[in-house]
Amino acid sequence: IVPAPGVQLISADGIRGDITGDGSMKIPLGALFGGQHREALVHLRVASSAKDSDGAISKPLASVRLHFKDPNEGDLERIQETVAKVSWTSDPNVVASHANAKTQSIMAIQQAAQLEMAAAQSVNKGKFDDADGSLAVAEKKLETQAAATKDAPMRAALEGQAHHIAAARKATSAAAAAPAPAQRSQALQLNQGGMAGMGF
Repeated sequence: IVPAPGVQLISADGIRGDITGDGSMKIPLGALFGGQHREALVHLRVASSAKDSDGAISKPLASVRLHFKDPNEGDLERIQETVAKVSWTSDPNVVASHANAKTQSIMAIQQAAQLEMAAAQSVNKGKFDDADGSLAVAEKKLETQAAATKDAPMRAALEGQAHHIAAARKATSAAAAAPAPAQRSQALQLNQGGMAGMGF
């Protein structure tokens, strides 16, 4: 991912993103087969000088370049490029009307995973109420987004993650009265679940 002038790439969620010396980001996807896909949320910062006034024609954010070996061409190395663009507005209704349901769903899953990892830290500190609070917020975010998502596979993924969080809440509640080794085991389970949700 090569940023446009005035754009700074910050990080990627759900996959490893390495910032290079020139400010670009490399995201290793590994081997992909037919029907597989990879998803990542890329965080970036845009300088105020790069923003246009409301309603202006879209401007580029970044060049997104897929480097791959094409098996149909004898593993010839190829590049496919698309330019990610954006337009600016201060009207929240315009922002809401252009929200991408798939992106919102990915964000909900990523945020839930981060909350699950925060719950693991709370369990390690013996703060089970804090852990339950984090998990409750995560479960609610997932349920809300699932109800608002029309895409069946994405809705199923959100509902599945919500059920996972609900089970984690139950297990965490039970661990509060359990011996220390069981509490440690639950913290590890929460951390593992969060890492899995973030794509690791």
